[in-house]
Amino acid sequence: LFPHLTVKENINFAINNKMLHNINDIIEIIKLPNSLKKYPHELSGGEQQRVALARSIISQPDFLLLDEPFSSLDLNLKEEIRDDTLHFLQKSNVTVLIVTHDPFEAMFISNKIYIMKKSGEIVQSGSPEELYNNPKDSYVARFFGETNIFNGIVKNSQVETPIGNIKTPDNMENKKVEIHVRPQAIKLEQEQTPVNGFKGTVMASRLMGSYSFVHISVLDKNNEIVHVHSHMPPSFSPDQSSAVGIEVDKKQTFIFMK
Repeated sequence: LFPHLTVKENINFAINNKMLHNINDIIEIIKLPNSLKKYPHELSGGEQQRVALARSIISQPDFLLLDEPFSSLDLNLKEEIRDDTLHFLQKSNVTVLIVTHDPFEAMFISNKIYIMKKSGEIVQSGSPEELYNNPKDSYVARFFGETNIFNGIVKNSQVETPIGNIKTPDNMENKKVEIHVRPQAIKLEQEQTPVNGFKGTVMASRLMGSYSFVHISVLDKNNEIVHVHSHMPPSFSPDQSSAVGIEVDKKQTFIFMK
């Protein structure tokens, strides 16, 4: 930002004769109506970032590169400004390339996502739905959040895990595999002991707002304890040390050869 210009003057600097929107449109998005006469040094880091974003958008470029544009904002403000910015960009018909480390931000904003390693190599690209539902390897699967990871050898088109036998494709027979199971794929049901089938013991249950985070322990084939995380509806609140039955949603289970 230009340090000698106010917020309004910084934004006005980017306006040209091709403007299709007036300055009030962008002021509404960045939520700074009472700061238009302030100078950059009088703003917080998050406020400065919002002004810089506004100035970039209002110039109506053909192509816009955004590098972590919402990273300095607190959570509630981030969601609101991100939503408003998306609608404004769609209305302005601007092509945008956004760099982010937040997978949910990428899914919310993007038509197409490119997942890159630190080396710069593109691992996989596609729509948010394609990448989330069909990750090509463990790196992509873990990009979209925590997974429970199990290792095993395929026998008779399935692999034994502490949470049940997982069916595998035919081309993996006798292969070593790594299995990723998303927490929301592990469905729990409160049971009276003894439990038929696969069971776990609740170590902790915490309400996380939109879901209940349940930490359970299960036994592997060597009777060693394995820790597993499950995301259940917020109304599910089992007592510590209680028994739970386990079912696995195969649609959110991914198998990769090692």
